[in-house]
Amino acid sequence: MFFNMKKILSFKLFESYSFFQSKQNKYIQLFQKLEDEGLCEEDAKELWNQIYGYRMAIKNQNREDKLQNARNLEEVEDILLRVKLVSRATQWAKLIPSHLRNEVKSKIEEFADIIANYDDYENFRTAFMRKVARYRDVNSFFDGLKNHVAGITDDYDEIINKIEATDGIEVESALPDQIIAWAYLYSASKICGSQQWCIAYSDSYWNSYVLNSLSKQYFIWDFNHGSTDKEHQIGVTVDSNTAAIKHAHFGNDYDAKTYVEQQNWRKNLVPLSNDQKSRWIKSLIENNIHISNFKTAIEISLELGNTEEAKALLKNHKSEIKGDTKYAQELLVQYANDNDLDFVKFLVEELELPTIFEKGLLIRTVYEQGNAELLSYLISKITPIQKQFIKNFSEKSGMEEAVKFYDIISGKLKL
Repeated sequence: MFFNMKKILSFKLFESYSFFQSKQNKYIQLFQKLEDEGLCEEDAKELWNQIYGYRMAIKNQNREDKLQNARNLEEVEDILLRVKLVSRATQWAKLIPSHLRNEVKSKIEEFADIIANYDDYENFRTAFMRKVARYRDVNSFFDGLKNHVAGITDDYDEIINKIEATDGIEVESALPDQIIAWAYLYSASKICGSQQWCIAYSDSYWNSYVLNSLSKQYFIWDFNHGSTDKEHQIGVTVDSNTAAIKHAHFGNDYDAKTYVEQQNWRKNLVPLSNDQKSRWIKSLIENNIHISNFKTAIEISLELGNTEEAKALLKNHKSEIKGDTKYAQELLVQYANDNDLDFVKFLVEELELPTIFEKGLLIRTVYEQGNAELLSYLISKITPIQKQFIKNFSEKSGMEEAVKFYDIISGKLKL
């Protein structure tokens, strides 16, 4: 026997709401079909309440006919689920700035798909939307939101696996309720960092905050907090030698420096080890990454005895070094003073460092050291044209340094 619809509803919706008057017979046919499938009276009441509660959304989304003609309960539930999801997307779209809002509304179904498994309005409002100004069109907005949603997880193993599968980041500490990782490449920061951090979406910010200062960048996951809590993921940038905190941000990009200083795990944020310094510099070389602070990287490599890495860095920054006459002179004189013939040859031949005047300074330095082998090598690099130039210059200027330079290369002054 067919449901007594008015009895089921316990209130006269069909008589009271004109919206359903014209649809009464079609919805009754739907419920008749569902009754034949075994829908009980209690479930029918609940289903009707959902249909009525979302009646305007069903109409606005043009899903009335599809719902009325649904073939079974599963199809009805799928339609209602979609109605609810698009309704949520429509509500969230009100937060989106005007330069994007209309575009997002025109693609509301796609927006709904992106947030299907991301039902956290507060996180969307306070975390993702905080940096929405960086998106200039709907495609970049959707890509950013996808990355933000993908980065939200409280699955311990999933995070560990992501770190292990990503080049440029490694776990330093893994406790049951916390993971501390060191990130040293921007590509890893994009994958594993909070999408609200500028260092996770802009290589220029990564370079400024981390790379150019050769700072140590930590990513910390705290499983005592839910995946959308700001404390769940924290980024901390520390001085690579002292571990003093330079920057600290919660997952939503709010400042976390005071918070971090108060945590008992603060002591685990330590300076870079020599091995880490070496491996980081090696990764920069392998990925042909230029840094403005290359001089420090070269100095670190040489201090660690990694001469080949230092040479590779010098090659990678050849143009900058050749444009920095003072630095070039310092390098040449330093290794001439150390009697390092191999390294001086590298500087002269591979980098083509010395101008004629730098050669003069270098040759006078080596002469004063009494290093005959290095002196002979450097003199051999003076071309006849350069030699004639130095002769003319020394005769005309009478400068003591120029005269001495010519006397050495001409053989007048010998060791």
